[in-house]
Amino acid sequence: MTKRKIFNQNEKIVSQDVTAIGQHVFESVENLTGDVAGYPHHYASVTVSQDGATKVVINPGRLLVFDKLYDLDAAFTVDLTERLPLVLGDTVWVALLLRGKTVTETALRPVRTNVDTGATDLQAVAKTEHLTVECFVQAGIAGPTPLKPTVAETECVVAWVKLAQTGIQTIEMEGKNRARTLYEVEGRVTILEARMEAIEQVAATLRTDLSAISAKQREAVRPEIFNQVRLDVSALKRALRLFENDPRAYWYDSALVPDRWDTQNSLWLARIKEGIRFGWASYRDMQLALLNPANPDVIIRNNLMLPKFTEKVKLSVTGGTGSKTISQIVHTVITPVRREISRSSVSYGPVVQVCQNQQDWAAAGLADSRPGQTLAVAGETFNVVGQSTDGIGGAWNADPASAGHKNYDVQSVSVSTWTEVYWDYVTETFGLNGSVIGQTWLNSQPMIVTGFRIPFTRVGGDGDVHLVLYECGASGLPDLNRAIERVTVPHANLAVGMVTFPIRPALIEPGKRYSWSLVTTGNHAIAFSTDNKFAQGSSWLMTDGAVIIGSPTEDYDFELLGCEFASTRTVVEFEPLTLENGITFMRLVASGWAPSGTSQLWQWQPQGDTQWYDMSPENADILYGLPPLIRLRLIMVGTTDLAPAIVLDSKARGETGRTRGDMRALSKSIAFGLSTTAVTVDLIIDRWKDAEHTAAVKLISGGVTRTPTATSIWQDPENAIRRRLTATFTGIPTTTSAAVQIEGTKTGVDEWFGESVFVMAD
Repeated sequence: MTKRKIFNQNEKIVSQDVTAIGQHVFESVENLTGDVAGYPHHYASVTVSQDGATKVVINPGRLLVFDKLYDLDAAFTVDLTERLPLVLGDTVWVALLLRGKTVTETALRPVRTNVDTGATDLQAVAKTEHLTVECFVQAGIAGPTPLKPTVAETECVVAWVKLAQTGIQTIEMEGKNRARTLYEVEGRVTILEARMEAIEQVAATLRTDLSAISAKQREAVRPEIFNQVRLDVSALKRALRLFENDPRAYWYDSALVPDRWDTQNSLWLARIKEGIRFGWASYRDMQLALLNPANPDVIIRNNLMLPKFTEKVKLSVTGGTGSKTISQIVHTVITPVRREISRSSVSYGPVVQVCQNQQDWAAAGLADSRPGQTLAVAGETFNVVGQSTDGIGGAWNADPASAGHKNYDVQSVSVSTWTEVYWDYVTETFGLNGSVIGQTWLNSQPMIVTGFRIPFTRVGGDGDVHLVLYECGASGLPDLNRAIERVTVPHANLAVGMVTFPIRPALIEPGKRYSWSLVTTGNHAIAFSTDNKFAQGSSWLMTDGAVIIGSPTEDYDFELLGCEFASTRTVVEFEPLTLENGITFMRLVASGWAPSGTSQLWQWQPQGDTQWYDMSPENADILYGLPPLIRLRLIMVGTTDLAPAIVLDSKARGETGRTRGDMRALSKSIAFGLSTTAVTVDLIIDRWKDAEHTAAVKLISGGVTRTPTATSIWQDPENAIRRRLTATFTGIPTTTSAAVQIEGTKTGVDEWFGESVFVMAD
């Protein structure tokens, strides 16, 4: 209730009445907060910002917990140093939790100590009851691909912070816990009201149309003729790849992704891999590793393996007489995004069969999903950050059918590669603080960069120096969203003269502009020249974290270091691939590159054999012998200036498998949008052998698995091993939905697979 204290003239005010004024206000605020807002564990106006490498700042705002309103008047800092992961390469998510806290603040006030004399004494008494906010940290489990911690529903998560061993990587505000204002809610309601009005108009039109159809119903064609027309229309829509998201009396799936399949069902014995495939009887996933980690023919730097090389100066800009103080540039905070080296995948074996439904990737709107299905390793999810349209690979990225992804498929071999050296599916965002300067250059020929030498004319008393290598955009200035490599040289390693900044070897492409940048808080200076001495590039500086200004006359001195390889052909053996009871399938996935004019060739040798075989179709039959162990080697062919590379990190995987002799795949429930008592299912089958294979289609409706009333098989006249199995189900209890169950067997290594499924409610 709402209360007001009344004071009369000549009335002596007592402390209880004055205290009650505040209590009444408190009660009114709680009533409004609980009855009007009523948010359970939500925040308002609170923001979280970064303060240094390991600290975050909780900025002022409010916390609403049902009828309680907690007010954060001043920002405070939370130190996350103790939460940093201990293992290099690991990251961890932590949740910042806001909780309400009641604080009673005291103050010195004169208090009467003698009623008769009126004497007083200064005493600390409770003066202010403050409902404020405090922050707690809940950490998840650290690892290469960490998950966010599970937070109780009674907590208010204001932000998620991702930590690496070096500090904070990412801060994500938790939007679902933000309290919306009445203005925001009113805007959303206005939109919904407008849409409801449009829906009502459409509904009125539909009622009119249905009335007209009802009046003409007796003039409709015979059901038999209508079914023939519907089959023809369905076939045309399948050929044109026209499918709706709303429930229809027909359902089509190319089995490219498992989204529409009940893979968690206890009866599931299959795989969805560009078709409906036999599941694994045995499967092994291991990290690719060298048989001899100390192989003298290769050099591994930061997990990147290259043939043995020496460093040579590939580009030199020296002789500058000027000295530029880096710290005179305004300090700023930047958050570049580093692209990772793109990945390739090789699948090999007699069970690797090309599926004609690959054309459905683009037609079904799944172009962005294909890299995740073909290039991801176990437990990894790809998120599309953005596609480049500049430079090499731009033509592929402009083609919606490929989206930068190239496939080479023949029977027994499937090779998936990415047409750009650095891709947008695996990225790292990092923050740097300090003055930012840099130098661009136009690269005229492909090369592998190993580092930079930059002449320092003065070294300050402190301050590490960070170097970042960027790709440049169309403007000729560096693109902070396309960082390639970065390195930090500690202050202790700085000296007047040439300072070397070694990086993980990076492939840079001809015809592109690149840039290096230095970021530091130290009072250091580097050499520069004037009068546009280096015409193929320009120096630049950053003013406020967003604006990059290039210089038309000044260039910083630097030397670009690159690889000179000792041999043009290098053979490296890896640890063997194994699988108990034999292998019929192997898949190699790794990041790396093979520039034009170079090549990477995988070869394998089954146990008991002395010959090495290429991963080519004519050799796949050797796996019919089910070897339990396969030796593996990589042949790297290049020039003295250019060579292929492979990244031997935890994502470099060697998979082996052997499929089982039976298969069972179940779709998720299919909503028809109408009631029916008859269903027809078409299953397209490829790689069929009458003597070795069986296949059957069943229907699940009302919790009952039903066998078909009739089954027919059609053979493709242009492909002797391709079939269409048609199963008809009639007289089933009336249903508005059903699921399909596909079963099959094989007696040898060769296996059939389901190319696509078409379901129609009759």
